[in-house]
Amino acid sequence: MVFKTAFVFLFCFLTIFASSAIAKPIRKRSRKIPGSFIVQLDGDCNRRCRAAIRKALASNPLTSGCTLGKRGSKIGSISFEDVKCPLSVSIQETSVASTISAQSNIESVPGIQLVAQDEEVLIASGEPTSLWGVDEADGGVRKVKGSPVRDGFRTCSVSSQNGTGVNVWILDTGCTPSSAGLCEGYYGGENVCKDNNGHGDHVGGTATHPTFGVATGAVRSCVKVLGDNGSGSFSNVIKGIEFAVANKNKFGKGDVINLSLAGPKYDPVNNAVREARKSGIFFAIAAGNSADNACNYSPASTPGRGIFTVQAHDENLKAASFTNYATKELKCTDLSAPGVSIESIGGRFSGTSMASPHVAGACAVLLSDGLKPTRKRLTAQSVRIKISGTVGRRTLGLACA
Repeated sequence: MVFKTAFVFLFCFLTIFASSAIAKPIRKRSRKIPGSFIVQLDGDCNRRCRAAIRKALASNPLTSGCTLGKRGSKIGSISFEDVKCPLSVSIQETSVASTISAQSNIESVPGIQLVAQDEEVLIASGEPTSLWGVDEADGGVRKVKGSPVRDGFRTCSVSSQNGTGVNVWILDTGCTPSSAGLCEGYYGGENVCKDNNGHGDHVGGTATHPTFGVATGAVRSCVKVLGDNGSGSFSNVIKGIEFAVANKNKFGKGDVINLSLAGPKYDPVNNAVREARKSGIFFAIAAGNSADNACNYSPASTPGRGIFTVQAHDENLKAASFTNYATKELKCTDLSAPGVSIESIGGRFSGTSMASPHVAGACAVLLSDGLKPTRKRLTAQSVRIKISGTVGRRTLGLACA
């Protein structure tokens, strides 16, 4: 349903399975969650705007029981407001949209463009299997007689700043104090951002940990957007992105956000990523684990330079059986990175969740050396990996020496 200049969408429910035996696929047709919506506005929604939305909801008997969240989020030129309605009343997307749209015609509220109901989605999670991924990321890989050959060294730790001065934001299940990450914010339902799930620690460790990480000199800031039970909402992800944007440039050389999560294609989350990118933050995003076109998933389908969607491959340079991919017509991935049997904090796991932080760390290495992360620089030392019927993608491989 199309209206004017804002988006209303739901809280998208995220579920994580970090301890599962295999990388979990993501449903393209998600489950609807009744009663939860988000209003996306084209511009800032100030007190007068929020009051007008409340007035609009109260004016319609059908939506009079709906409430506006305590605070909204603003990322770049767009803002988001949460609306929750009682489950005792069946409310359609069109009812919420038309109610607020009518009020916007007489008060300072931007119009509504889209209404979508809440949907359940899954994290691009992994399983409990070495640092071959770091070796490949910081020095590249080549094939000799069909077999992969890596140099066996942390090339970048010697020849570069290795992430120093860069903040890598891990929006996930949080981080434990012993994981060498800074606990910065929490939007996952608990009142602390400690990771009692393990997914966030593993992902963050691959990006920046002194032992397991690609960018061992970078700062890692953890923002808990998922609860310890592994579930959360797209509204929390948006708030986490907003938090990172509001606190960027603390260490002088730039910021990278890693999103090791995925769900069905969802424009509002993609919009939040695009707006954050305009502020100068780079993104590494998991392609998803459904062996499907990444264009069907979010935030993997977010286009733009400096937004890198990452496929996964194994130590033998074979595409992971679970990884999402690109096709000739729909090219929503940018490169492939190690994502099978990746060792980090908590054990060895597989998934595009594990591939994405390799790229986040590589972006941090480039930024610390005063270089803008581009696909060409990220794949300077690489080989091409192709899945039958898809577009081949170069592997992650920095040329640091």
